[in-house]
Amino acid sequence: MAHLVATTPQGPRCRKEYKGQRILYELGLQKALDNYAGSDPIHSRTAYPDTCYGFGPFAFGFLNVHGCPAICLFEFDANHLMDRHSTSEYVAATKNVYFTVRSVSTIGNYDYMFSCSFFMDGSITVEARASGYIRAAFFAKNHHYPFQIHDQLSGLLHDHMPNYKADFDILGTENTVQSMGKVPHNTTYPPLRGKVLNTIKWNRSYIENEDEGAKWAEHDIMGDLPTTVFTTAHPRIQFVPTNYLDIGASVEMANMVRTKYQGGVTMDVINFGAYDGTCDLDYEPAVVGLWEHKGDAVVRKFPCSPDDPYYQTGSISQVNRTTKIDRTEQ
Repeated sequence: MAHLVATTPQGPRCRKEYKGQRILYELGLQKALDNYAGSDPIHSRTAYPDTCYGFGPFAFGFLNVHGCPAICLFEFDANHLMDRHSTSEYVAATKNVYFTVRSVSTIGNYDYMFSCSFFMDGSITVEARASGYIRAAFFAKNHHYPFQIHDQLSGLLHDHMPNYKADFDILGTENTVQSMGKVPHNTTYPPLRGKVLNTIKWNRSYIENEDEGAKWAEHDIMGDLPTTVFTTAHPRIQFVPTNYLDIGASVEMANMVRTKYQGGVTMDVINFGAYDGTCDLDYEPAVVGLWEHKGDAVVRKFPCSPDDPYYQTGSISQVNRTTKIDRTEQ
């Protein structure tokens, strides 16, 4: 179960339970910053605090049949199974259906798509995607910032840094964060009579503060030319239950099927309580209806007037990234 709220600066935020036990008190975007560098002092000290503009009020819907509304909730059948296994007597498989909360916001020259997907095995995937147009600067006859894109223009070296908050409450609120991983290990065993083996072992250490966390900012370099697209500007992180479940989640689902066979004959089919779907299918082709898209409707807050919306898209261009952080003053 996931509870969804939305805030003005960060947009949607989720609270997650699994089998009635709270796992995440809060999961959502906390801060977003764009850090620029260029061949002149203006661009080299420019940073845009995107959350100051507000991902909530600048969430805009997609065109009809081209995506989903500003905030959308949907289930999806993944392009791979959750698990499967074949033996000499049976084959079993579990479909991988997951639930996604997605929002899209336009901040200046970029559109940001944020997705939070909840899987039946308890894992959670958080994704951020960006699409839009780069900011350009004067080409200074060098390739440090980094590419020439026109006669006298170059792109600007920059980072998009969405910072997510994941406040875990696992078996209570008194939690610690432990890092676990494989490390090289040289050891010997009594039967080997002193011979050393090069192997691996499990290493555990506790993370005391944010400085000891994973340094994702040091990885994942991609290009923004000629335009930024959702398919490549796509960082993601996955939260996976480790040593938490008493039994594999897939064997408890109605999404699992098992077929028993022997000697080329099907002996039994087990569907674990699932039944054939009863929903009527709509075979009519989707109507694009692009002429019906008028922009996003705005509801007056003071006084609240949900029955009398008006259309306002000028605020998209008005943002135009006019707010900057002067790093020399930090």
